[in-house]
Amino acid sequence: MKNPFRSLRPIDKEKFLDEVFSSAARAVEKETFEVDEKLARYKRGFSMAAEIAKQKEGLRIKTCGTEAASRLKVLSQAVPDASKLPPLYKDVLLIFASEKDLERTAYRLSWAAKRIEGMKMLFLQKVGRTKHTQDSRNVRKEFFGRVADFTRKCSNEFELVSYLWKSLKNLPDLKEEKTFAIAGLPNVGKTSLLKALTGSAPEIQPYPFTTKGLMVGYANFGFEEIQF
Repeated sequence: MKNPFRSLRPIDKEKFLDEVFSSAARAVEKETFEVDEKLARYKRGFSMAAEIAKQKEGLRIKTCGTEAASRLKVLSQAVPDASKLPPLYKDVLLIFASEKDLERTAYRLSWAAKRIEGMKMLFLQKVGRTKHTQDSRNVRKEFFGRVADFTRKCSNEFELVSYLWKSLKNLPDLKEEKTFAIAGLPNVGKTSLLKALTGSAPEIQPYPFTTKGLMVGYANFGFEEIQF
């Protein structure tokens, strides 16, 4: 059975914000902005600069909001659901985080994604009502500040996802077989016992901490395969 935790990814809130803000800047660089000439000619108090600023800042808001909400939603869906895991992987997962912590993490990330998506629509309406270049910029800056605020409110959730990734990413693919764990103090012969039982050839050295991760071996006893 494949390691179900490989979809997790480490995430840093500052890097996250930098990436979503940068995506908004790139979207504007790629776009060409035009103004309706008839509107510019006949609408009282119309400013071409203000209209273009409104379009640019609206695109920045839309791109940033969509990107941030999408990433947070994907991250929330990647948080392991202990109730849906095979018993062996569930037992391993719950060594590192409780079911309550996992549920809260998924909920909070999903909550932040929904709030940002909702704010995006409100701020797009708000920037559409602006009449001056600086007003459009101020609306966009306010929106970016809100996105940053919701992201930082999820700091603990980001840290838990990164912690789980570091702890579980290198787990081997385990079978749903009868399983025995060989555990003990450093340098007492755990690896040698694994080799003797299963015939596997792990690294064995006369000094402690040779084993850097979980090792797996299999042995047949009668008609039953045992996972060590």
